[in-house]
Amino acid sequence: MITKYFIFTSSIIFSLAVYLTHTITLSPANLPPVKISPIDVKAGTNLPSTPVKISIPAIKLDTQILSVTLNSENIVDVPASDVGWYQNGPRPGEIGNATLDGHFVDTNFNPGVFYNLSKLKIGDDIYTFDQNNQQFHFKVVQVATVKTDNFSVENFYGLTDKKRLNLVTCAGVYDKNKHNFSQRTLVYSELVDN
Repeated sequence: MITKYFIFTSSIIFSLAVYLTHTITLSPANLPPVKISPIDVKAGTNLPSTPVKISIPAIKLDTQILSVTLNSENIVDVPASDVGWYQNGPRPGEIGNATLDGHFVDTNFNPGVFYNLSKLKIGDDIYTFDQNNQQFHFKVVQVATVKTDNFSVENFYGLTDKKRLNLVTCAGVYDKNKHNFSQRTLVYSELVDN
C-alpha cells in the first residue's frame, strides 16, 4: 500500500513539475508567437490574476481595465473609454510583455483615457491591480513615439524574459481617408520587485 501511494504521489509531483516548466506558444494571425514562460513561484506569493484597474499618478490616471481580444480585422481591440488588456498575452506581473491599450481621443476628438500617455518619463510609476486586489508596481523604462507604419508588433508583443507592462495609444495627425492616426505613443515599463 505504501509503494502504491508513493508511486501515485510521485506521478502527481512529476506531472505538476512538467506543467510548471512547459512553455506554450500562441500565434494569433497578426501577432508574433507569445511565449507563456515558466511560472515564477515564490513561497507565499500569489500568481497574478486578471487585471482590473490601472493607476498612473504622473498623469493623474485611475481607471478600470477591460479584457480584450482581436477584433474582426485581426487587430487588438480598444475599449471605448477604458483601458484594454490583451487577454491572450501575459497578465501584468507575469514574465512577458503584458500589453494595455487605450484611446488618445474619443469619437468626438475629446481627450481619451491615454491622451496624456506621451507625458510619461523614465522612472514614472505605473500600478495595476488584479481581480484579487493584488498590486503590481512598474517603473517606466522607455517612452517613444513612432510612425504608425514603423510600429514593431514584435517589440511590443514579442518574447522577453522580463516582467514588462507595455502601453500604447495613437498620436500625431488623424488621416480621414485611412481612419487612423499617423503615429503611436509607446510606453515600456518593468515590474519593481518588492
